[in-house]
Amino acid sequence: MIRIALFLWLACAAQAFAAPVQVKAGEHNGFTRIVVDYGKAVQWQVGRTDDGYELRIEGDQPEYDFTDSFKIIGTSRLVSLWADQPAGAMRMGVACQCHAIPFEFREGIIVIDLRNGPPPKGSSFEDPLPTLPTKAPQPPEPKPLPPKSVGSDYNWQKSAIEKLSNKLAAPALQPLPLENAAASAFDTLRKTLIGQISQGASQGLIQIAPLKLPKSEAAAKLDVEKPPLDPVERPQENPKVAADTEFSALRSGLGELPAISISEGAPEHQNLGAKGESCLEADALDVAAWRGEAPVSDELQRTNQNIIGEFDKIDLEALTTAIQLYLSVGFGAEARQLMQAFPNDLPQRPMWQAMAALVDGEAEPRAFFRGQMGCDSPAALWAILENNQIAKGDFVNRDAAYLAFSNLPLDLRRALGPTLIERFLAIGDEASVTRLRAVILRGPGEASPEMTLMDAAIDMHGKQPAAAEEKLQSMIDDPGPSSGDAVVALIEAKVAQNLPVDQELVNILEAMVQERDNTTQAAATRRALVLAQAASSNFTDAFKGAADQPDLEQIIWRLLSRLGTDDAILTHAVLAEDRTVPNVDTETDLKLVTRLFDLGLPQAARRWVRSEAAIDPLLLAKIDLARADAADALRLLTGQDSPDALALRATALQILGDNAEAAKAFTASGDARSALQATAHAQDWQALREQGSGNWQALAKTATEQRSPSPLQTAPLSYGNDILEQTAATRDAVQALLTQIAPP
Repeated sequence: MIRIALFLWLACAAQAFAAPVQVKAGEHNGFTRIVVDYGKAVQWQVGRTDDGYELRIEGDQPEYDFTDSFKIIGTSRLVSLWADQPAGAMRMGVACQCHAIPFEFREGIIVIDLRNGPPPKGSSFEDPLPTLPTKAPQPPEPKPLPPKSVGSDYNWQKSAIEKLSNKLAAPALQPLPLENAAASAFDTLRKTLIGQISQGASQGLIQIAPLKLPKSEAAAKLDVEKPPLDPVERPQENPKVAADTEFSALRSGLGELPAISISEGAPEHQNLGAKGESCLEADALDVAAWRGEAPVSDELQRTNQNIIGEFDKIDLEALTTAIQLYLSVGFGAEARQLMQAFPNDLPQRPMWQAMAALVDGEAEPRAFFRGQMGCDSPAALWAILENNQIAKGDFVNRDAAYLAFSNLPLDLRRALGPTLIERFLAIGDEASVTRLRAVILRGPGEASPEMTLMDAAIDMHGKQPAAAEEKLQSMIDDPGPSSGDAVVALIEAKVAQNLPVDQELVNILEAMVQERDNTTQAAATRRALVLAQAASSNFTDAFKGAADQPDLEQIIWRLLSRLGTDDAILTHAVLAEDRTVPNVDTETDLKLVTRLFDLGLPQAARRWVRSEAAIDPLLLAKIDLARADAADALRLLTGQDSPDALALRATALQILGDNAEAAKAFTASGDARSALQATAHAQDWQALREQGSGNWQALAKTATEQRSPSPLQTAPLSYGNDILEQTAATRDAVQALLTQIAPP
């Protein structure tokens, strides 16, 4: 063990830090916890400074990341954190009457608790660390060792010094004034051994046995202290067991530690989750072992007969077997009845009561498994089942929960599976859902209605409402105890596809709302009724029902835009001037704008436009032209060069009186006829004569011909005749053009 520890220490010392070391902190009742994760084994020390404490490690110094340090804590105890690069330490500023209790939670994870009150007597962490030299001195040259003691065949100190003298590249962090190199090397070795033993104890690899000394003498010779754990609710412990394991997690100091023994005992603190939470052991939750191989009816009869023993005394072992059997088959209420009928002080009673509620699908108010979702034991499974508010970002040990769930009996898997899958769907863990689904469905026999509902819920989460609708419709066609739940889920599936709902389903839901009032299913049923009313075109009642369910309003507007009749659109979507436009999704906005414009209500349609960037600019330009807002239409058409956009631009220019530019826009869009009309409105006869044809060209020709009139004095009759001829030609050209153009 010593050789392995030394090897690991030397190997880890050679590794550099590849990434910044995360430093996080959290508030607890009576103390502030600081967690430093180095990612590898380190040799560390904590000592007092003028303004707080410092954490120093040996070897390469990392870059510390304090980004998340103060996100969830105040500054009542810890006021500052910084890296003291010259000293090679992480400094902690403290502003309270408190003391530091550091310990190594796991290899490379150093935890420092700032606890209220004065430090324990003799605490080594209140001593300042020695000042390090600016340059690490070279290892001293080996000197001749003193002769062996008489009568000694082997000197382990000498052997160890010879092996280490060429390997230790730098002195320990806390050098002591020594007389010679042998004493220095021995001191380094002693500190290394003590540090490795402490690390092994914190990891549960070894157990330190206390000295059997009087209390005062033991306190004087040992500097020991139990590392504190997170204040998580734990099951009641047997006082005798607690007394036996009082020193199961000792911290060793750097002084002499006589009478240390190493054993294979597992200390209490090995049952910790990744974040330090207390975890129930796997043996305490081995549900599969609670059920025998005989049929369940035979097992129940046998266990119930043995609970009352001789002299009417309760057989606690038989009672334990019976309770566990009931829980293993999903009989939570029966297990609770047994615990009430046979009073007992079994330490597992609180855990059984929590499990009884969970297997019956009830909420567990005591939250017995709180904080154990990250455990490596089956406690993770029961903690997830217990937490109906699990959210993304919560630390969950998915693998431990999956393994524990896979080991449950098949009927219990099918009973608890829907709830467990619901929890994983809430955090968007599709991979775990897929694994759990396979574990549930791979058993023999047909799937229960609950399993079909669960399968449909998975389809809905995977955005496959059509597949979910097919499964749910089959349940409704073959009525059973779960048909009501199938109706509720079917409404969700239809609404997700924007499909209409039959009035018959609405009538069923109205009756179900009355039946399920004041039950856990009431809220889901009321929601389904409101959605069914909207999907059946009863939008008036749907909007009334959504008054206390604001999250449904967007869905109702979406259904109105797609399924609503023209009358429903006119009734609900034409908003009063003083009404705020409802907050709906962009697609619903576009649908309502289009439908209102098609109904000839451009002003009402324009009110639903909250983001012009989200709607087709050509549609907005049409709406603005219909509102006689040609200037705004031109603004919207800026940069648009499609034929439709150019035609709209030309129309806007005509409204604004710029017929010449309108003619150019019509020409660019390919509408030659409209371009000629715009040119005529602009009275550009020369352009009409050059570009026009037929009657337009004839009219332009007569309008542009200039005759030299005869002076009135010499030929007045000839001059008048010319004027009459020109007027007649213009009249004929206009008459021909009017005949060609169809009336509006």
